[in-house]
Amino acid sequence: MGDNIQRRIGARIRAERTQQGLTVAEVGHRIGLSSTQVAKYEIGESTISVCTLTEIARVLSVPVASLLDEIATPLVANRRVALLLLEYNKLNPESQALLICIAKSLVEAGNRYLLAAE
Repeated sequence: MGDNIQRRIGARIRAERTQQGLTVAEVGHRIGLSSTQVAKYEIGESTISVCTLTEIARVLSVPVASLLDEIATPLVANRRVALLLLEYNKLNPESQALLICIAKSLVEAGNRYLLAAE
């Protein structure tokens, strides 16, 4: 399953890159990687990290979700969760930590409310 996902993400990267008239070397240069490494991502030979995928999306001026759209949907069945993850990744580390605390507080408050209602 993982290899298929890698190939599908790579194919989306390649399609977007070629549509914009960029070479593998240009994309690699802009994100600080070799053209060989970018080509490996495009053919699904190497696993791409979230950070690198984010950088490639930035260079291509597309949302990360556009490179994952149909691929991520089965993996993240709830679109709200996918949206939350995308927004979370835009936050700085301090804001991410704060959001986690807020989420935990909401869960605890909700659980206390449910217990009180019983």
